[in-house]
Amino acid sequence: MKTRIISLLFLGSILAGGFGQSFDWGGKVENVTQCATMEGETLTQGDKITLWGKYLISSNTTLYADAGYLYRYENEETLHSPDFTALYLSGKNTRLLGGDYTLGRFQMRDSHGTVLDSVADGFRYTLSEAPFLFSFTAGYTGLVFIDNSNILMTPSDDYEKQDEDGILAPPRLIQALNMKYSGLSSGVVLTLSLVGQEDLRQESFIEDYTPGTGTFHSQYALAGAEGRIGSELFFSVEGGAQLGQYSIPEPSESYMVIAGMGKGLLEYYPSLPMKPRASLEMAYTSGDSWKDRGDYMGYSLGDTDNLYRFSPVSNSSKGFVYTLKTGNLMYSDFRVSAKPLESLQVELASITFFRAVDGPVSDGSIGEDAGGSLYLGEEIDLILNWRPLSDLGMSLSNGVFLPNGDIFEDKDVRFRSGAYVSFSF
Repeated sequence: MKTRIISLLFLGSILAGGFGQSFDWGGKVENVTQCATMEGETLTQGDKITLWGKYLISSNTTLYADAGYLYRYENEETLHSPDFTALYLSGKNTRLLGGDYTLGRFQMRDSHGTVLDSVADGFRYTLSEAPFLFSFTAGYTGLVFIDNSNILMTPSDDYEKQDEDGILAPPRLIQALNMKYSGLSSGVVLTLSLVGQEDLRQESFIEDYTPGTGTFHSQYALAGAEGRIGSELFFSVEGGAQLGQYSIPEPSESYMVIAGMGKGLLEYYPSLPMKPRASLEMAYTSGDSWKDRGDYMGYSLGDTDNLYRFSPVSNSSKGFVYTLKTGNLMYSDFRVSAKPLESLQVELASITFFRAVDGPVSDGSIGEDAGGSLYLGEEIDLILNWRPLSDLGMSLSNGVFLPNGDIFEDKDVRFRSGAYVSFSF
């Protein structure tokens, strides 16, 4: 491993010298280690080394690349995989309205990363004329390594993610239109995002490899606002709607998806010693009842024409000890932090979990006969963030989850501890 790292650094030095001042490069080494009391999660570890390079081709064009190596140990299994998350040209097009473009492999997002936040191959074109900003993105996910992809929407996606022979991510076509307006006298910034994705897998693949499941197409509309109240209080709110079509080829069935979400965030930065901060985030994502959806992913669907679980394009979750994916989920996340030292931040978090309706969540241990309570439990986390140097960062996290004994068969308190270290060069 050390030999590989030294070789990569040596190669980077040669390239830097060859390109001269027009070339810049660097890298990052990261380690994540966690241990938990939950069954099958005793110890997990991940190591990643990444090198990046940026070459100024001309005053208007830049080539950027970001790639590395990923090692992960989980459930007594090891994973070795390439980490190739960026290779793109970017610059300004002086002929077409003077817009900025990005072409290649890069991270695609909506305005807040609520629905879309994943790597894909494609292009982005941005027009900015104060106080307006417009950005259109389109991309394809089927050439991305599956471990670099953050898309997990259907049972077929889940099957490919768990397949030991799987190499590439599920093929989907993604489009996103982001708009921002910052011309209000109050300083409030308004955002609007329209996102669509089409599942490009053939029916023959679904029938051969994941029978009983289907393809999923979805469209999203998200509107938000962010700003400040006075000099110390900041806010952000966002709401959205989703329409989708889930089609199963065998037996031939089709479902309409109608879903919604809403979230809000307040952040308070008082002018006091030790730079304290307090925040409250609350979110709602719609869900399905047991009679409509017999499990979270959708292997078992009821006698219905409509489904109501909010399913973003990119897989997102909440919680450190008790981790739940978005969909049929409500939560409140209250955090306070302070910096007793300039390089040390101490944070305490309290997360309260609820279901939106009495139905399945991504925690498969909650079954239909578990009870009808919407309250799932309470998580309390303590996080220490230490940055002794600008290029060296460390984080220690300890958490406890107190489950609602009325719906959990396993009523034991759950614990998780984790450490994160990163070094940039």
